[in-house]
Amino acid sequence: MPNENGKNGDVCAVINEFAQKIDQNCRIAAVVRVRNDILIKIRPGDSETGSCLRLLYALRLRFPFSSVTAVEDHTQQRVFVQMLLHEQAEECRIAKQHVRSMLVMRLLKSMSSLLFFSSCVSFLCMLHASTVTHHTAPL
Repeated sequence: MPNENGKNGDVCAVINEFAQKIDQNCRIAAVVRVRNDILIKIRPGDSETGSCLRLLYALRLRFPFSSVTAVEDHTQQRVFVQMLLHEQAEECRIAKQHVRSMLVMRLLKSMSSLLFFSSCVSFLCMLHASTVTHHTAPL
C-alpha cells in the first residue's frame, strides 16, 4: 500500500476519510512502519462496542487483503482498531491464495452437483427397472 517514495500519508488519509464515514469521531491514533508494512491504530470516537464493530467490519470489507483487528488497551480502557497494511508482494500472495481457495470451493460445488445429479439418475433407473420387472415377470 505505501507508494514508491515511502510516504504513507496518502494511505492514512484514505483510511481516515473512509473510517470517518462510518464513525465521525474516530481518528488515527498511531502509524508505525515495519519494513514495508504499515500498522495503523484507529481510535473509535464512541466508547460503545457497536461503533467499534461497525468500523471493524467496514474496514475489513474495504481492505480485504489487510489484517484488521480490534485490540483492547487496558491502560486507556478503550478498544482500538488496528490495520496491518502489507507490502504489495504480500498482498499479491494473499490475493492469489484467496483465488485458489475460491477455485477449490467451486470445484467442490461442481462435484457435489454432479454427485447429486448422478444419484437422482441412478434412483430413477432403479425405479424404472423395478416397474419393468413387475410388469414382465412370468407367472
